Amino acid sequence: MSTIDPTIQTTDTGLIRVTWAGLAAGDDGAPIDYPAYADRTVQVSGVFNGTTVVLEGSLLDPPTAWATLTDQLGSEVSMSGADIKLVAEATTFIRPRVFGGIDVNVNVTMLLRRK
Repeated sequence: MSTIDPTIQTTDTGLIRVTWAGLAAGDDGAPIDYPAYADRTVQVSGVFNGTTVVLEGSLLDPPTAWATLTDQLGSEVSMSGADIKLVAEATTFIRPRVFGGIDVNVNVTMLLRRK
């Protein structure tokens, strides 16, 4: 179990792209702190082999308690294969977490936009 640091890029149009690359079973991503960017979309890709990736958020500073975030329909942002989902909550901190699987290598990418 490791905490994976993200790569953060700002696009010419002011969007922020955050990527946590090479997540394995039991890993989580180091949290990001972009609460002003309320429009959030997440994509997962890679080798899943029985794993589930959830997106978690926290309003606490420091983020000591985490909750699974939901999409615009109220379903948990929980993915067991390549997928793209919107994120409904605008939390202070966000991170991905990987549960289960064998020989997992997953990438999680978020696109953030100011409203």
